[in-house]
Amino acid sequence: MGLPAIANAQQPVQTTAGTQNFIAKFDGPSSIIDSAIQETGRSVTVGTFAASGGTIMTTGLTNGFQFVRRNATSWPASPAAGDSYVWFNPDGSSAHLWTWGTGDLLTVTSGAAMTLGTAAHAGGYMVAVGNGSAIGFARRTMTAWPAATYAPGDVYYWYSPDGTARLYTSVAGDVLTVRSNGEMDLVGPLRFADGTMQTTATLQGPQGQQGPQGAQGPQGATGAPGATGATGATGSRGLTGATGATGLTGPAGPTVHTTAYCGPTTALDATAACSSACGGSVYSQTAGFSTNQYQSCYVTSETGSCSGSGFNGIGGGTPFNTACCVCRPH
Repeated sequence: MGLPAIANAQQPVQTTAGTQNFIAKFDGPSSIIDSAIQETGRSVTVGTFAASGGTIMTTGLTNGFQFVRRNATSWPASPAAGDSYVWFNPDGSSAHLWTWGTGDLLTVTSGAAMTLGTAAHAGGYMVAVGNGSAIGFARRTMTAWPAATYAPGDVYYWYSPDGTARLYTSVAGDVLTVRSNGEMDLVGPLRFADGTMQTTATLQGPQGQQGPQGAQGPQGATGAPGATGATGATGSRGLTGATGATGLTGPAGPTVHTTAYCGPTTALDATAACSSACGGSVYSQTAGFSTNQYQSCYVTSETGSCSGSGFNGIGGGTPFNTACCVCRPH
């Protein structure tokens, strides 16, 4: 079928029969054939399953691969975050997934490092869904994927089969389970920094080293008195203390009997006289000699004391002497 030449064409363009829904392309200066692009119901497919290729490339200073949200009916006057997304490669170091307002959401570097989210915005989490959903990570020393048999530790996966988070590795299976209430289950023993391992929980571990001396605590309560010690040696006599107050007067004692003796004698034996006068119970006695020259002997007696006076015989006559005797009560 011939097509009319366009204004700047050098010669007419000829085409053979084409294929429905395939976009035509120039195969030469004057021939058109089917391209690898087909459009059906507003869906575009590049390439076929039986052929190689099928890539889409964009170039230019602002190139990118943009896709608009499916429920958009027209382009918004002021695009918001999520109205469209753009994959772009700014400088060859990384691929960026970008949206309006937020900016870069995901960055994948040429060294296979991935950054999700930005420090200035909330989010940055990754969720895997589906019956086989998991997040896996291979050991860093691996240079190629194992061709046949995996070894324990070649790859680990975090997954959630039933509401618990489980860490799985090849061959060994689940090695760690974290429950929704924070409980953690270990399959193997717990290894400590010193290389020791513990497989069973104990209420109390071994005695640790003694810590440093703490600060002195407050004074405790006074304890019970101890036993009395042995009596020490007697010390030197101290100074005599001040005289105490006079005590109360005691009750009156028994009546003291007094008597006196007066007799003619020049050498009065007061002891014998008082012993006879008091019936042998003498408290005190006093012998008195007369100083009177012209009087007879006489005595006076009071309770508890007595006195007497006798005749000394001067000028003639017989001298009289007296003896005062204080007798004990009968």
